[in-house]
Amino acid sequence: AGGAKGKQWGDAMRIYSAIMLASQNINKNYKGDGTWDDRGHEGILRRLALGTALEHAVPIKEFDLQTTIDPVIRYLSYERAYLNGELDPTFETM
Repeated sequence: AGGAKGKQWGDAMRIYSAIMLASQNINKNYKGDGTWDDRGHEGILRRLALGTALEHAVPIKEFDLQTTIDPVIRYLSYERAYLNGELDPTFETM
């Protein structure tokens, strides 16, 4: 709710754009109302992409390692889990 982490808006947009290009599902069958805050279940992948981009605008390290988490791979992992029904049923109302 606070925007891009570290106010790194440019990085957040770069990540969001990369996610949009990498996902084959994010726009499939999307019939949202066009608003950024579309809460319909069809918009969950867009909200997930936006949240991932905003949170990863400042690179995040894996636990106590020095390996930086790739935000696109992180997003695609959650997308796959969501589409396979592996996430909590309330996930799509986040």
